[in-house]
Amino acid sequence: MRTKGAITKKECFNCKVICNGEILQDRNYITLKDVAKDLGMTYNQVVEITRGRKKIGKGKYDVKYDISKIKQNKETIEKIKDLEDEIKNECMDENGNIIDEFLYESSQDQIKSLSVC
Repeated sequence: MRTKGAITKKECFNCKVICNGEILQDRNYITLKDVAKDLGMTYNQVVEITRGRKKIGKGKYDVKYDISKIKQNKETIEKIKDLEDEIKNECMDENGNIIDEFLYESSQDQIKSLSVC
């Protein structure tokens, strides 16, 4: 979960809208709030659909919403591990004290941008 006020451009959620077996929409979004805004729903409705608790679409037009989290691939996970190792080797001494503040902060920013979801 993101911290309050976090700014990211990474797409973390995929939303498919299916009506009578035909895919009407298949888009990626940054946040669930963006999904809710685009679909014209409340945030709470989108969360309920995402968790599988709420089903919409009984009647003539069987509308199904499939909202899922986009998983990180192995390359991203390896990049995060490499950055963490770089921080330990170049920014900290053997006691864990920060030596290079600038490099430490920039590495932390890179890790946050890769692992926000």
